Amino acid sequence: MICRHIKVKHCLLWINLLLFYFGCITPEPANQFTCNFIPSDIKPPHWVVGDNSLDGYYVGIGQAEKKHADSDSDELIKQARSNALENLAQNIQVKVKSNLNMTRIHNADSNGITFSEKISSDVSTHSDLTISNTHQDGLWLDQQKCIVWMRIKVKQAFVDNLFMISQAESNYETARHKELSLKDRLEKIKESIALIRSVDFPSVPSKGKPSMYLEKYQTLLSSLEKQSESCQLMYVVQAPDIIQPSIRDALVKRLMDTHQRIPAWYEKSIDCLDIKNCLDMARTSRAIYLAHIQLKPEVSRVGMGFSEALLSLSLTVHNVQTGQILHQENPKPVTSSVFDEKYISWERMINEILNGITLNEITLNKMNLN
Repeated sequence: MICRHIKVKHCLLWINLLLFYFGCITPEPANQFTCNFIPSDIKPPHWVVGDNSLDGYYVGIGQAEKKHADSDSDELIKQARSNALENLAQNIQVKVKSNLNMTRIHNADSNGITFSEKISSDVSTHSDLTISNTHQDGLWLDQQKCIVWMRIKVKQAFVDNLFMISQAESNYETARHKELSLKDRLEKIKESIALIRSVDFPSVPSKGKPSMYLEKYQTLLSSLEKQSESCQLMYVVQAPDIIQPSIRDALVKRLMDTHQRIPAWYEKSIDCLDIKNCLDMARTSRAIYLAHIQLKPEVSRVGMGFSEALLSLSLTVHNVQTGQILHQENPKPVTSSVFDEKYISWERMINEILNGITLNEITLNKMNLN
């Protein structure tokens, strides 16, 4: 051994130097995979390293890395395409000029992208929209890192017009909901007509002709306008937040059911502060008569851990132009004792009060409502 020929001290120094020298050498990583399954230039294309926009198109960029020697090259390309579709979906959501509140479904595959649209209103309408006219626009393999890059594209005109048609259809479905106010329904169907008239149908040949949409939209519009002409009585409910919208809806529906031959509508979008404010809003809505319902709920402690709920209701029918009271009811308030406030059933208490309400078709006819 070398330490037999030199002093032990020098021997230890020599060994330390050798360890230090070899410890500082970082071996080159071996290229574990063969990455030449796609003929590619060494230099990456501009859409990988720079601007990836393309005039007239929405684009998506995706990549997939080979991490195992037995990874299938076809699967790698498929994964890159799936990631590119995901990126395309995000770009469309950001750039499409639409009033839709879109929530993308995580469903991007080789067949296309599926979106879920949600129209924000009192009644939400959901529909699916699939964009399948995507095309591969670029494929590059980074042979050193074994990463597949893919760019896909879809015509911007196709997507924009497809979304306009989809929004028009969603508005149409919303306008069909009788639970909405007549004013909101008219606004929705008019938006549908305006949207369809703006669509460039040659860009979306699979969607037919504008006439197939406009015919049903115009039919619904005519029907709603006739209702608007005959609907003279507008309901509003003035109540604190503790009376939930669903309870208010049920209250008005029960009252309206008593005079089905006298058309009326519930203007739930109006949140007036007092009767003067309600009358001003009714004039804006072109109502002739106003049925004003006011709910006053109260909760108080009565001892022994119990609470007492008190609910009073007043109903007045006014001539909107003059403000004159044509009909007025102030039924007896209803009380309910509960151990916990969360068990208070305001809906049950309202129904109990309504049993004593005399507003119906007969009383309305006496006011010459027609």
